[in-house]
Amino acid sequence: MQMAGDGTLSRPFPVLASILSPEALIHDVLPGFAVGEIDQCSFYSGGFNHTYRLRTAEGRSYWLRAYRLGWRTLDDIRYELDVLNHLKHKGFPAAQPVPYRDGQYFCAVAAPEGQRYVALFTEAPGQEISYAHEPEQVAQHYGRAVAQMHNALEDFSSPQRRFHLDIPYFTARPLRYLEPFLVDRPDDWAYVQHFAQILRQQLLRLPAAELEQGFCHGDLQGYHAGS
Repeated sequence: MQMAGDGTLSRPFPVLASILSPEALIHDVLPGFAVGEIDQCSFYSGGFNHTYRLRTAEGRSYWLRAYRLGWRTLDDIRYELDVLNHLKHKGFPAAQPVPYRDGQYFCAVAAPEGQRYVALFTEAPGQEISYAHEPEQVAQHYGRAVAQMHNALEDFSSPQRRFHLDIPYFTARPLRYLEPFLVDRPDDWAYVQHFAQILRQQLLRLPAAELEQGFCHGDLQGYHAGS
């Protein structure tokens, strides 16, 4: 990286994950989704992806997701959007993607770290799940909703190639992420490696031909659903 004569960098410093400006989203991106005048757009949460909460001048709520560079491929993103559109056609009450002006359900933005993809979603009905009152009934209701969702996806198919939740994904890939944090804890690292090996052996003993195949949500945490 080149330095200027006064010691400053001669070009913008590279970033891994920028926070897209809400104001720029309002002026440069959201008009393409044609949901009306945006009254409010604010950064809601970060993590694997970045989420923004929107409200239109008419009082409708939407959620915008800015996918982080390198976390999901475009095929992965299209696959997930196909899932939501399938659930929409099945009448399942999930968030729905909003089409962009070109007919796709996403658009690309030139972020500082590279091209990122953005998608807009309607707000799913209901309130965020809480187990503060009658937790058993809430858990049962949530379980039934998950079963109904998977039933609605039994005939789902997509031309997009999504990443596979296979044995290496669950037993080998996590070790690569954990190892740098356990370099000074050899006993813990040995335990994790041993546990991963046991898990792999148990999975390999399962009758693969008799196991169900299909879409897996993969992240059924409580705040990903409403009641």
